[in-house]
Amino acid sequence: MSLVSVLASCGFQLRGDLYAELDKVLVTSSPSAIKSEKILNEILAVFEKGRNETNTDPLIINLVSEKSSRRSVLTTVSMSAAQYELTIELIFFISFGDRIIVPETTLSSRKFYAVSSANQAASYEEQLLLQREMREELLNKVVRMAQYNLARIRNSE
Repeated sequence: MSLVSVLASCGFQLRGDLYAELDKVLVTSSPSAIKSEKILNEILAVFEKGRNETNTDPLIINLVSEKSSRRSVLTTVSMSAAQYELTIELIFFISFGDRIIVPETTLSSRKFYAVSSANQAASYEEQLLLQREMREELLNKVVRMAQYNLARIRNSE
């Protein structure tokens, strides 16, 4: 613990960048991934402030498809659903110029939530909130994969 504090206090940093700056990013998606495309554009808007538009080759994130499902995993005595499992599966690939830097990849997220039979509206709102969080989690992974692979390509050139 003391070693970490000494290194932090003297300004120690690892060499090189683990993640590249995203300069110019284009997002394309299929109709099934429109919700994810919207969230991904919101995430990428954070990077726009310091983006350098001099690079002519755009990074292209292509959201091929998204599948979401919900299934009952626990029932009450009266056989109504008491708990659901939500699953979102996102298929994408990333290219830079004419090179595919991340081949077609599938990421998935799974969450469980309890259902209130007394308040169906709240249960539905909870489901929507969880689905958004799941999409954000998956898309942040996509962005990190894009940054990492872009840095790897730039460092090898």
